[in-house]
Amino acid sequence: MQTITRPRTASPMEELDEAHQLEIQILNLKNLGYTMVRGAIPPDMLQEIQNAFDKKMNEQIARMGRNFRNTFNRFDLIPLWQEPSFRQLVNLPKIMPIVRGFMERYWDDEPVVFGAGHGHCLFENSPAHQAWHNDARVNKKASDMTPPIYIRLSFLIEDVEEDMGPTALLPGTHGTHVNSPPWFTAPDGQPRQVPEMILASGKAGDCLINDTSIYHANTPNLSDRVRKVIWALYAGSRTPIWVRKDLPEDYRDQARLTKADVGASDDPVMAALFRNLPED
Repeated sequence: MQTITRPRTASPMEELDEAHQLEIQILNLKNLGYTMVRGAIPPDMLQEIQNAFDKKMNEQIARMGRNFRNTFNRFDLIPLWQEPSFRQLVNLPKIMPIVRGFMERYWDDEPVVFGAGHGHCLFENSPAHQAWHNDARVNKKASDMTPPIYIRLSFLIEDVEEDMGPTALLPGTHGTHVNSPPWFTAPDGQPRQVPEMILASGKAGDCLINDTSIYHANTPNLSDRVRKVIWALYAGSRTPIWVRKDLPEDYRDQARLTKADVGASDDPVMAALFRNLPED
């Protein structure tokens, strides 16, 4: 029988070791539908990504104007994964063990990169571009569902405070094929504040990992700063990659990613992550 010697005075709580911190993140993804990874992008890589993001953003502003919005009402930077500086984000040492551990344990599968990732700018004093929803709901009939569930990465490229339009999530609502109730959304189409929701704010280099079937929304940017994120999607290796017909025409062709775009890789992990892409 183990004897427990209790301390006589208070002291700071002991931190979990690295292996158990990983275990908690995998369990949070399963039980809550999301987890936040702090400092996911190493500092030297973060500087490279920030410079590349700003260059692309400024080029697009010069070409299309700052008021350009696609049919999703977003100012997106696409495509990104054709550029090696952005592709390295899909295999970060603080990210991949969580995604791989979750998929192997609960999906009996391995991750692949789904489609082309892109950047998103929510300019200062901008309304939310998308109300509450989930991404695995019933369409016309019960047998006509969107492909099961995806894991999304949202990389914070600059610090994102709670008034800057961070993603809102309602923990525990993942795993459903039913969309969020209509009263989650105000008459003007903006998301309402929902009790128990969390806001994915954080520092530059942090990453939100979430199950895309969780109820989530964009929130308005009430600040005088641009909220900058990069999104990436993982699918299971058995999930078919299909041509997304819902993409806006103004970038549908650009968003299509092929093996030819990515090119050959000497890294077997990177090659495996992109293995389900079409040839050309």
